Amino acid sequence: MFRSLLPVILLATSLFPAAAQQTAVPVGKGSYADSPPLSDPHVAEKYNRNPHIDPSLAGTPIPTNDWCTDLFMEGGDGGQLWAYPAVVQFDTQGVAVSYPTSWNDRRGPKGIGVELSPPLRIAWAGAGAQPQTNVLKWGDWTLVARQSRSPQEYWDVTFGNGLPFVWFEGAALKPVLRADRNGPLSVTKLDGSPFSGGAADSFLIQLSGDNYGVFGPDGMSVTVANNAAQITYPAGVKPWLAVGVLPDPKMAPLFRSAAGAIPRDSIFTWQLNPERGVVQTTFQLVTEPLRKDAGPPLQGWLQHHFRAAANDIKPVGTPFLTPRGPLLLSQGNITHIDWDFPGVLPFLPPPAADAQAKSPYDPARMKGYIAAVAAKRQQQGDNIGDTYWGGKMIQKTAQYAAIAAQTGDPAAKDLHDDACNYLADFLTYSGPGDKYYFARYPKWGGMIGFPPSYGSEFFTDNHFHYGYFTMSAGIMGALDPGFIKDYGPMARMVARQYANWDRHDKIFPFLRTFNPWTGHSYAGGSSSKGGNNQESSSESMNAWGGLVLLGSAMGDSDMLSCGAMGYSIESEAIRCYWNNYYGWRDGASASTWPASYQRAIVGILGDSGGVFGTFFSGAPQHVFGIEWLPDSPALYYLGHDPKFVRYQYDQLMQNLSQQKKETTLEQIGADWGSLVLGYLSFGDPEAAAEKFDQLWQSNDPIAHGSEETGIIYYMTHNGTQNGVIAPGWHTNIPTGNVFRKGDKITAIVWNASKFPVTAEVIQGSKVMKSATAKPRALTTITIP
Repeated sequence: MFRSLLPVILLATSLFPAAAQQTAVPVGKGSYADSPPLSDPHVAEKYNRNPHIDPSLAGTPIPTNDWCTDLFMEGGDGGQLWAYPAVVQFDTQGVAVSYPTSWNDRRGPKGIGVELSPPLRIAWAGAGAQPQTNVLKWGDWTLVARQSRSPQEYWDVTFGNGLPFVWFEGAALKPVLRADRNGPLSVTKLDGSPFSGGAADSFLIQLSGDNYGVFGPDGMSVTVANNAAQITYPAGVKPWLAVGVLPDPKMAPLFRSAAGAIPRDSIFTWQLNPERGVVQTTFQLVTEPLRKDAGPPLQGWLQHHFRAAANDIKPVGTPFLTPRGPLLLSQGNITHIDWDFPGVLPFLPPPAADAQAKSPYDPARMKGYIAAVAAKRQQQGDNIGDTYWGGKMIQKTAQYAAIAAQTGDPAAKDLHDDACNYLADFLTYSGPGDKYYFARYPKWGGMIGFPPSYGSEFFTDNHFHYGYFTMSAGIMGALDPGFIKDYGPMARMVARQYANWDRHDKIFPFLRTFNPWTGHSYAGGSSSKGGNNQESSSESMNAWGGLVLLGSAMGDSDMLSCGAMGYSIESEAIRCYWNNYYGWRDGASASTWPASYQRAIVGILGDSGGVFGTFFSGAPQHVFGIEWLPDSPALYYLGHDPKFVRYQYDQLMQNLSQQKKETTLEQIGADWGSLVLGYLSFGDPEAAAEKFDQLWQSNDPIAHGSEETGIIYYMTHNGTQNGVIAPGWHTNIPTGNVFRKGDKITAIVWNASKFPVTAEVIQGSKVMKSATAKPRALTTITIP
């Protein structure tokens, strides 16, 4: 797997000698190495790079894994920064701005992409040195970059997610606007009448039929000649320029008003409200008026902001096209959005052995699954694996330890000890020769696990890898308070690597892998010319679920609240962008995707679009399956609409039937076959249980040969008895879920505290039933 992104600068590499001795830093009973293993040439080469930030920011934790990574990593090299709706590129000629105008079909039925307008070039006037570009400042979805030809000759460029403008400021500002490849350029007044130059605080530029608005201060002067517009400012006027991407010229007066409100910061805050079952979020643009008659700013919003979430967005103007579907503009500095949070369970109670059921749960079969995994762990000893595959293995071990504990299986102790030992090994640095540990990246502001894989040593996929550790620690914390007391503080450090919730932290950047405006995480840790991306959305959700459980086990309300925030927002983004759920449910007018895309899922979602594929395979079971793993209660969001689960499952089967090799579930093998069956159980557990029995009777590896099988079997039979997740229902305890089977409602809650608490089962805002939740135990509440 692969993804890309990053940012930090001008620290002399001599401060970080290539063979520095690593020293252990204690955290609880755990510890980490204070520096990476720079004796490894591959690690040293990555670590010793100088990110492109202003020298004043040296030592600041760098927000890697975002839409603007290429700028942090490569500076003004021409990589595309998909801010939405604007696409911005820095290079040696200046800055180019464009925007999506239509869908394209160049990726065919297996991909999603857009056509961009001819770029408008904002170039430097006159001769000079080649400009250098460094990041000067960033907010939660905005950024300021300084492009300079000398210490005295520079301009600061402000832009960000959802903003239809790119602002330029600087004492040396005297830009030339032209078509990127010196094509024809048409200049008019805002009303469309001809404009040949002169004094003007605003005008329009048209390139091959696509429009840009250009706005500045009173007294700004424009010279139009040779297919270019030269901007100059008289003495006493503060130079600034706002270039607006303007698909509808009728919005020009609205844009002129908003162009004078430049964002100086963007601040995202949240609060979990368990009683309402929502996460309340606030998006605040901090703006400064550049002109006396500046109006409120314009901020754009994507489908996940407004399709289902409660909000106070009031759209104005014409929607924009983006690779995420329509973008709506609203006016104002502050916007509130509330997101449903259904809760996350650490594990489930044992299903009942109902002999009258069509496909009854078999405790003996479950016991066999547990015994097989326990025996395998004894055989492998202390060979854990890298942070991805080892992390997956540890989580499965923790899940089996929980199932064994719930069912009273004698293997519970061994599995419990195995999971704790694996975690303790990674969460402790014991000195030179240690094979499994985490190490600080002081130059970049991070912490990386070793041995790495898939680029994780330079921040790629960190939330996937470390989410397994966080989830495992959360599960073991529920089972063993002593373990979490000893190793919870170090597990919290690992969680902060990918989801640091404290914006004042001096070790980690704020929300490294998650962009609160785009609504989803990014996997790429280093640059990518076409923008960043994420493949496995479900592993991202597993990481959020781990934060909820670890925060619950440690009594850390800030961590828990952060996990709930990410879980609530990203699950909605997944419905919109990886699955086009609303397009499927409500028709073409609600679609995220163009009609030319003929698939039921996106395997890799990139800033510029998406593809039906993965970084390791184009096989349908992999494209669908990478969005459905690992099977755990944290993935109940996938069962939001049982009919949609059945639709996607049937689409996978149809895609398989079109392949020359695999045409049935049985033919795709144990690992991926079991995961596909697990997905089916989220929407149709009875069908999944029946298929399980068929596979068991035929001795198929899906029912016999995968480590995931026992977990999926256990969850499937919880589903046959309790039903599927019930949208619109929640409990007042964040570690709880509500299920529906016919008219029966079943709530399961985990009370992490040492004392009994009152658990409420709530539909909407109405409490339907209350019961006492036992301390440090699962409690089941049924209605009626």
